[in-house]
Parts: sequence; C-alpha cells; structure tokens
Amino acid sequence: MVHRLSRVLADALKVEDRLGKDTAAAENGTEVEGCVYHKVPMSAQILRRARTVGGLADVKNVLVLPGIFGVVVQMRPRYYGEARNVLMSVLSSEYQHPKVAIAVDEDVDIFNYAEILWAINTRVNPAEDIVIINGAKIHAMDPSCPEFGHPGAPGWHRIGGKMIIDATKPPECDPKRRDEFERLRPVGWESVHLEDFLPEGASALKIKPKIPRG
Repeated sequence: MVHRLSRVLADALKVEDRLGKDTAAAENGTEVEGCVYHKVPMSAQILRRARTVGGLADVKNVLVLPGIFGVVVQMRPRYYGEARNVLMSVLSSEYQHPKVAIAVDEDVDIFNYAEILWAINTRVNPAEDIVIINGAKIHAMDPSCPEFGHPGAPGWHRIGGKMIIDATKPPECDPKRRDEFERLRPVGWESVHLEDFLPEGASALKIKPKIPRG
C-alpha cells in the first residue's frame, strides 16, 4: 500500500516542489487551516482520475487552491467541451471539497496565481465559459452555504453551488482560432538573461522568471 501511494504521488506531481511551494504559502498567511499537506495527495488523485476522462484527456497537472475548495487543472484541450468534461469530473471526484474548478491551458503556470487570474481575465467569455451548478451537495465544513442538521449528527450536510470556469484556449481541433490566443512576448524574451545586466560582483538572482510556453 505504501509503495502504491508513493508511485501515485511520484507519477502525478513533483511532490518535493509542491511541498516547497505550499510551505511558502503557509508562511505568507494564505493557508493556516492545516490544509497544506492535504493538497498533495488530493491533487495527485484528482490528476490521475482527470486523465481518464473522455478518451484520456491530455491533462498536464492539477493544483488544489488555498482553502482546498478550489481546483485548477492544466490541460491541452483537443475538442470543444473536453475541458468542461474534465472539470465536471473534478467536482464529482471522491473528494467532497471542490466547489470551484478552473481549467487553463499548458502555457499557464498554475503555481502562479497571477497567471491563473490572467487566463480567466483574457480567455473567459462569462456568457459561455462559466457554468453554475445549483443545489449540489458540498463539503459539510464549508461555512459559505446553508447547513442542514447538526455537526456530527446523522444526515448532517450542506447544499450550495458549484462552478466551472473554462479558461483554456480554443482546442486543437480548431487550430486557426487557437493561434489567436498565442501569448505575446517581448522581443528577445527567450534570449535575454537578466544576469547579464547585474552589476559586477552582485549576488545571483534568487528567483528567475519563468518563460511561458505554448
């Protein structure tokens, strides 16, 4: 059992990298509910399941967001509607926590929350790409929705809404439309190195900006 869990985690995510990022999040106060280390196995299992959806969707990675009620899926959609299918699987997984599921394309760094917001702002048509599911059973400890019964008592649950946000580019089956969403980059973005402009003797950069791909 231990070996199987280790294999799942190793296959699904770069676990050490994830733990480091999550620990940093805890230090800056965004996650103090004790949920930090729940996110790694949750992300791994949701990723494993999402990859089986609709003819093996091309899902790259999964991130459970702060508070563990939101999930971001990084994927390369092949067909119209595929991202929505994947997000529905996220909201109906073995975990009751997810109530917001967001899909972004592979050129978006899901570990950078600013990039997730950028994708939502630039690739989402609210009239078509956001779906609200009313009357869904959500996690009983989510205080944002009405509670029925009493904590610990039989039948205790909460009912609320769930939301799907498709922030991916148009799928591969529509290459002309997909190309319209290619990210703009400054001239020399891939060849200019910031280290070349540091004063002589300056310490090396601690954080190097990532180059978005796709």
